[in-house]
Amino acid sequence: MNLAYLTTEYPAVSHTFIRREIIELEKRGHNVQRFSIRQASKCIDEQDIIEQQKTIYLLTSNKLKMLLTTFFLFLKSPVRSFNTLKKLFLFSRRSERGHIRHIAYFVEACVLLKYLLDNNLKHIHVHFGTNATAVAYAVRLLSGKKITYSFTIHGPDEFDAPIGLSLKEKAIEASFVVAISNYCASQVKRWIPVSSWPKVQVVGCTVDSYFMGDESVDYADTKTFICVGRLSAQKGHFILIDALEILINEGIECQLVLAGDGELRGEIEAYITQKKLDKYVTITGWVTGNDVRNLILSARAMVLPSFAEGLPVVIMESFILNRPVITTHIAGIPELVKNGENGWLITPNDSVQLAEVMSKSLNMTADELLEMGKRGYSAVTSNHLVSTEIPKLERALATIH
Repeated sequence: MNLAYLTTEYPAVSHTFIRREIIELEKRGHNVQRFSIRQASKCIDEQDIIEQQKTIYLLTSNKLKMLLTTFFLFLKSPVRSFNTLKKLFLFSRRSERGHIRHIAYFVEACVLLKYLLDNNLKHIHVHFGTNATAVAYAVRLLSGKKITYSFTIHGPDEFDAPIGLSLKEKAIEASFVVAISNYCASQVKRWIPVSSWPKVQVVGCTVDSYFMGDESVDYADTKTFICVGRLSAQKGHFILIDALEILINEGIECQLVLAGDGELRGEIEAYITQKKLDKYVTITGWVTGNDVRNLILSARAMVLPSFAEGLPVVIMESFILNRPVITTHIAGIPELVKNGENGWLITPNDSVQLAEVMSKSLNMTADELLEMGKRGYSAVTSNHLVSTEIPKLERALATIH
């Protein structure tokens, strides 16, 4: 099948699961052309740099050429163009992003439509139900519905503003909607007509092949915890620092590595200093996939005290390396993490409970932790490998007419 993949920003440090999906589809004989609205600000992974070279960026086109493309399409199909703008105007009235941003979506859709027609691409698959899906929606209307689209919902952003993102309208017009977990599917179904529920297909995110290794890899007897993710409010880093402070004040020695970067880095660094925990915490900034693998292998457990999530891929990466996970009982996480079996589930915002669980893990033997990690390994290999999930996506793609 010839298809286009569209995202807002590709490749991105935290979106390696999209890269895996595309590459596996190509291995299975599909032709996939990558499109992204804008270019990622920083690529540090070698595989991402390769992907960057294969990607067409809509907003790096010559601006005059973009406007001319839009103008000529308007002249060629004035009724379709007007109706598409009208729909986007209705989207903008619900959205926080305003009219100007939605006019930009229209221009981006015109540019993308030309690429699709020139390359005989008739279906677009989008990741995330945000602005890139609005562009795909506009492309469908501009093409007279000759071009179809589907999209993958991850959460939590789509569930924070389902009305503002016009999630219902996007899902109704889509050929199908992928949800990365059953929880995610349930949230989509809250906002769309029951008649559209059969469109929602659960296809899990997957683990990169280079994370996989010998299932019996030795467990390093370390007192280091690793937290991988963007330094943002929803990840709950401040609660993790509070929990670390509790442990240190109780005389329990341990270390914490925060692997990632983001808008709250400065505030998190200041908070660490305020708590006098500088010698116990390391912030790495963005790291490569191989670096993440090595950091997980050198840690006692992965800790993710998130407030909001979809189903984090780093949990899968930790499990595939036989490391248990301490995380919050939210969203799709309990579908993978089973409390007391392959990790621990805690209440969000509860630093005391988090400290208790971290202390418990520090008192366990390496063999006990490895046994938990192996159960995590089994959970991931059942539902989060390209060999199990990509066939599900292919079956959904095969339904497109």
